[in-house]
Amino acid sequence: LVRGDYAESHPTLTQVIRDIEEKDLLAFAVLYHDIGKGEGRGHVEKGAPLIRKAGERIGFTPAEVDQLEFLERSHLIMTHLAFRRDLEDQHLIIQFARAMQNLEFLNRLYVLTFCDVKAVGPEAMTDWKASLIEYLYLRTREVILKGTYTKERVSSLTPKVLQEVLHLLSSERDKEKCRE
Repeated sequence: LVRGDYAESHPTLTQVIRDIEEKDLLAFAVLYHDIGKGEGRGHVEKGAPLIRKAGERIGFTPAEVDQLEFLERSHLIMTHLAFRRDLEDQHLIIQFARAMQNLEFLNRLYVLTFCDVKAVGPEAMTDWKASLIEYLYLRTREVILKGTYTKERVSSLTPKVLQEVLHLLSSERDKEKCRE
C-alpha cells in the first residue's frame, strides 16, 4: 500500500496513506490491532490494554498510545457500518464523524480497516467491499472537513436552506407570471 501497489485499483486509499504522517504509528496499529485474539472472546476489549502496554514499551508518546488504543478499539467499526448499515443515513455518518475526533484518526482507521479485511484472505476484500468502505470514508471526511457533525449545527442550517428554497420558488413563480 505504501509503495503504491494499489494506486490504480484504490486511488483514494493510496492518497490517504501518502498523506498520513507518522506511518510508524499506523504500521504498529496494523500489526497489533488483533493482539487480543490470543486471549479468547472479546478480543477488542482484551487487546486495548495490551496495545497500550506494547506502545508504551516501544516508546510512543502518551497521545500516540491513546491513538493506538483508539485504533484497536475501533478497528471493526468501519466494516460494520459499511457492510451492514445504511450509508445514506446522515445521522449515522455524523455520529461516526464525531467518534473520529479528527481527520487523522479517520485516515488511519480507513487504512487499518482496509488492511484488516485484506489480510483475512486474497478474496476477502472485494471491489464492492472496498467501495463501501471508501464511500463511508469520503462521506465522513466531508462531515469532518465541513465541521457539521453536531446535530445543532446541522439543524441550524435548516432555516437557511428553507429560506433559500422559498426564495427560489417565489422567483420561479414570478418568472412564470411574466411569461403568462
